[in-house]
Amino acid sequence: YIWVNPAYIELTGYALDELFGETPALLRVRADDAELEERMWATVNAGQRWRGEFRQRRKDGSIYVEEKTIAPVTDDGGRISNFIEITQDVSQRRRLEEEQALRLTELELLHELSKLAEKATDSQRLIAEAIALIRNDIGIYDFSVDLDDVATRAEPVDQPLPAAGAGFHPILVALQSGTRRIGTARARIPADSVAPVRWKVLGTALAQLAMAVERVGLVSELQRLATTDSLTGFLNRRALFAELTVEIQRFRRSEAPLSVLMLDLDHFKAINDTFGHAAGDFVLFQLAALIKNTVRVVDVVGRVGGEEFVVVLPDTDLEGARLAAERIRSGVTATVMETPAGMVRITTSIGVAELASGEDASNLLLRADRALYAAKRDGRDKVVLAASADAASS
Repeated sequence: YIWVNPAYIELTGYALDELFGETPALLRVRADDAELEERMWATVNAGQRWRGEFRQRRKDGSIYVEEKTIAPVTDDGGRISNFIEITQDVSQRRRLEEEQALRLTELELLHELSKLAEKATDSQRLIAEAIALIRNDIGIYDFSVDLDDVATRAEPVDQPLPAAGAGFHPILVALQSGTRRIGTARARIPADSVAPVRWKVLGTALAQLAMAVERVGLVSELQRLATTDSLTGFLNRRALFAELTVEIQRFRRSEAPLSVLMLDLDHFKAINDTFGHAAGDFVLFQLAALIKNTVRVVDVVGRVGGEEFVVVLPDTDLEGARLAAERIRSGVTATVMETPAGMVRITTSIGVAELASGEDASNLLLRADRALYAAKRDGRDKVVLAASADAASS
């Protein structure tokens, strides 16, 4: 600078002697403005006029948007001797334009979030997709949403905290559905003139996200209730059949072995008749716990009748399934079941079948069921292997 007018001094907050000899880099806010400034000087040094905008920092640290027009001045020989710059503060205009753009973004964002919510079936996936959408549309940084135990978290604030560090508002806000807090959101909002609008748009988006998460949770719970036996926590008959069908399709692709166990409690009717149905429910509940502790994580268990259960054993041949059945049978025999009416001992009979090539779920279960009843006829408290698929169909 070699000269500035009083309006420029008022705009920047610097006195003439503070600006004299300095370059415009004194007011620079962003490092990437250096590249813009290089292009500006390349233009004017080529004898052309340049017009553009910079985000500038006043002496007191406040930010403003400067619209700059700079043109070269040549001497009598046509050489550039100096430059004339005309500057005006367009912060208010830009702020209004950015606010309007953000409000339009808010409407579009809410529409996109509603579309995500309609097709979402998993809360974590919904949140991951919503985070990307909100972060990009609003222009915020380090955005995260946690649905963990909210009781252990710091109490969120209801407005941006004071700007800290490199020109950002760090925020901590509750993800709230009605009056219930279901999670916590964190982010950094640029500390610019439209920060309040970004904050409002973020709040609206988080409210929409909270409702979507709640909806997914309700849908998941309804799906769980529709597919799960309430007493044991195992799959119900329909859901078990669907899972078995999926495993059979996988078997056909991989040719890995697949077996099922069909088990039934011996003389369970006598327990209900003697001790009452409440005692019977206690027995079934404890049996379910024993099975869960005996099978693998990959195994699928379903309650398909009153005291009848099916265990699907992926990647397990007939001998492996027999060993698994023996572990369950011996565990049941050795366990004394506690009921409100007293201690009860029970036994179980188990039929075992391995899937044959080309066999469907219905026939596989039929063979396991026939083996189960063979165990019953043979004295109960036994494991019986099913006949081959060819033998069963003949």
